[in-house]
Amino acid sequence: MFVSPECLPFNLTALIETAVSDWSASPPMGFTRPVLDSCGDFISDEMDARGLRRQDADDPTFNDEAESEAFREAVFAALDKWLVMVEISMKRSPEDMEEYRRPCGE
Repeated sequence: MFVSPECLPFNLTALIETAVSDWSASPPMGFTRPVLDSCGDFISDEMDARGLRRQDADDPTFNDEAESEAFREAVFAALDKWLVMVEISMKRSPEDMEEYRRPCGE
């Protein structure tokens, strides 16, 4: 059953904030980029894709049968996707591009 966030057996907002903080403390792939507000849509989309969230009219509802760890894992996966998108969309400086032209093994 999908319910409002207040009806979940845990504090979803606190869970998301803690997960973002934990993810930021040990970012994947060696990146240290801070998490920005732009990651919120990624978190929502990942929860939707995993069946943890759905949009009912104007308000989202959440799967009350899912455990808090499922939501935490969704946040981590969303932040990983967000990071990849940020890295792909960044403009590279000429100095950065020179690094790409180095022969393999150098």
